[in-house]
Amino acid sequence: MVLKMLTKAEQLRALSVEETLVRTALQGLRAALGKVDAELHEAQQKLQENLTLLEGRLACFRDAMRDLTRAKETLQEECGLTTLDPQKMSPEERDIPDQLEKLFIAEKIPDEKEAVARLLEEEKVKLNIASVDGSKDDVDRYERLEVEKANLLQRKQHQESTREAWKTTLLKALFFQEITEWKEPVEELIRNINVNYSKFFALLGCAGEVYLDVPEDPLNIAEYGIMIMVSFRAGERLRRLDHQVQSGGERSVSTMLYLLALQELCPVPFRCVDEINQGMDPVNERKVFDIMVETLSGEGNLAKTQYFLLTPKLLHGLKFNRKVTVQIVHNGATLSENCRDWDPKNFLSIMQSRSSTC
Repeated sequence: MVLKMLTKAEQLRALSVEETLVRTALQGLRAALGKVDAELHEAQQKLQENLTLLEGRLACFRDAMRDLTRAKETLQEECGLTTLDPQKMSPEERDIPDQLEKLFIAEKIPDEKEAVARLLEEEKVKLNIASVDGSKDDVDRYERLEVEKANLLQRKQHQESTREAWKTTLLKALFFQEITEWKEPVEELIRNINVNYSKFFALLGCAGEVYLDVPEDPLNIAEYGIMIMVSFRAGERLRRLDHQVQSGGERSVSTMLYLLALQELCPVPFRCVDEINQGMDPVNERKVFDIMVETLSGEGNLAKTQYFLLTPKLLHGLKFNRKVTVQIVHNGATLSENCRDWDPKNFLSIMQSRSSTC
């Protein structure tokens, strides 16, 4: 009994496995069938599109054939031909195409259909005018007027272009005159600056000059500038003041002397210069300081200006005169308001006593 039950169970299990395999195979077949159906549907759509396109082209072809047939019939009727087949034409009919070709060339009839249509419209206009007035003279007059109209339009365009050219030339002339009126006083001012600038550089044993840099196009006002040329070594040619050529100290000297040359022409009550000597070497710093003291104490316009030179340090042994006042600012976190020991006069007397004992 148990053996029969086991056998039955084994048979049921085998049937279950077989059913599963059949279902899996059936699902695969269904998926493949669905893919085939989709491809078939897509192919049918493309076929329908191609059929529609082909039908449209066939319709166009039929229309073209009908137009060609009508054109042949019209040509045959208008030319008085019995046939369009050259083999079946009579000798007189064979001369007609050659005559038409010569006529087309003589009348300058275009080959394009659209151009022929435009020419026909123009001829219709002429015929309408002739039918209204009943005279060919009016057609000739119309043609003459058209030619005259074209000539007048051409003259008008030429006059307009000539007027624009004159206008441009006049504007350039006026602008050039304005540029000239502006440039002359500027050049005079820069020449005066150059006189002072060259003089100050000569005091240093160097050379320098300033001039107006004029562009290639004198009407391009934005390209004008002031050119500064300097030379700090004997035998060296003047070179443009530039950060790639001169050192920082040389540029500081050039800038300070340019300011002095410029300020000589525009006196003011006072000026303030902040740390202009910081980038200079000791030799040039001393020379520039001597030039400042000399010019500010002289008789020129700079002598009318009070200068405030702010600097964190000064060289030893500078030349002073009665017009030079040194103000030392004592400041710092360690200084107090009641600091009685901080007395500059006392420091000076101590230094004098030390120097006298030495």
